[in-house]
Amino acid sequence: MKRFSIGDLIIINDCDRPSAELVAIVTAAKDGLYGWRYINDEKRLKNYGCQRPESTLKLATKLEDFGVTLVLDEMQYWCIVTGEYVAKYPDGKSRKWQGYVEDVFTVTKSAKKLLSQKEVQS
Repeated sequence: MKRFSIGDLIIINDCDRPSAELVAIVTAAKDGLYGWRYINDEKRLKNYGCQRPESTLKLATKLEDFGVTLVLDEMQYWCIVTGEYVAKYPDGKSRKWQGYVEDVFTVTKSAKKLLSQKEVQS
């Protein structure tokens, strides 16, 4: 079973396009269940996720498995490819990053806070 920590950046499942637009953050963790939210401040994404640890995140993939690093500048973020990808679909086929370099998004205030805490702990 995959293990995640609060503050881990993920792509939720194998249906979400692996791109900066759909990056989520783990917000809670307890007994193999997780809470999560999209970090993108777009209105259409605000009602997705779960704050309490109630999701297994069985199909989630860590951002680092795509060979990608998130860059945060104040309230804006984007992703850059910094390494090799090891992400795979459930059937074992390779899963590449599908984001664009020029994509820049606004981060939610709650995600910014979690990301700041994670930076301090690292």
